[in-house]
Amino acid sequence: MTRKATRAWKAWQNRDMSFFPRRIRWRNACTKTPKQWAHWCQRLHLRKSGRGRGAYAWRSLIGCGRYWRINANGEFQASERYENFDRWANSTAATFTIPKTYTELLLRTKFTTYDT
Repeated sequence: MTRKATRAWKAWQNRDMSFFPRRIRWRNACTKTPKQWAHWCQRLHLRKSGRGRGAYAWRSLIGCGRYWRINANGEFQASERYENFDRWANSTAATFTIPKTYTELLLRTKFTTYDT
């Protein structure tokens, strides 16, 4: 079977990947968490919400009476309390940048009140 000689096929034969558009995934550098993220969450008694495994399972958390998550825009979000939670679109109480240190995460989760 012969292929039609298109620019894409010639680029593939020469392994010239600059021709092909680069794939952009939502798990990019702006949503990168620190290496110790899972350990910090365990120390603060935040647990994974869901069944995922690996580093990306630690992006959606439960604990301290709230739901927590890191969204696709690289923001750390706190929800309303468990009893008031409907879905993320309706129940976001606060939005921050991703904490870079344990102390910053501790401040966001334990020592800040979001109830108005």
